[in-house]
Amino acid sequence: MSDYVSDDLQERVDCTYNLFAEHGPTLHAMILLHVNDKSLADDIYQDLFVYLVRKPLPKDLETPLTYLWRVVANDVKDAMRKDMCYRNMLKNYWSHFQIGSDNHCKEKVLQFLLAKEKHHILERIILDSDLHLCETKALLEKLNHNSNIREIAERLGVKERTASHYLSTGLKKLRSLLASRSDLADNLL
Repeated sequence: MSDYVSDDLQERVDCTYNLFAEHGPTLHAMILLHVNDKSLADDIYQDLFVYLVRKPLPKDLETPLTYLWRVVANDVKDAMRKDMCYRNMLKNYWSHFQIGSDNHCKEKVLQFLLAKEKHHILERIILDSDLHLCETKALLEKLNHNSNIREIAERLGVKERTASHYLSTGLKKLRSLLASRSDLADNLL
């Protein structure tokens, strides 16, 4: 036994281990039956073990399995409530995008996702290119925040004229890079 583990804690762990050796499979099966998700059932089962190490069973208990089920029943109910809330949130989110019977809203969602993907690709190209650091920062500031020259200058700590130079030089190099690599340009068009 480690010097850092008290005798009382070691005794509680041993008692809980013995209890789970006897009733563990039945408890796990009961949990799994109610939550219908193996991963969630495993989490509840492990939480029960930790709970019982912290707060052992009463000494005068006649039917430990009944007591254990009462202890874990609240965790099962909470898990079911969380799952229901999550499903309702997803349902509401999806119904928000399914307004009307036309495909207009779905097209808007698709356009939004495509724009995000193009934005991500362009950002990756800028970061992977051989641009100077100040040109990269200026381009990313424009791309990510749609900053004007004054805002870019403030964030970079330079004069507006210098920020304008960084941005225009970076844009020229970026256009040249895109023109030379048709595979990149195809992804952005």
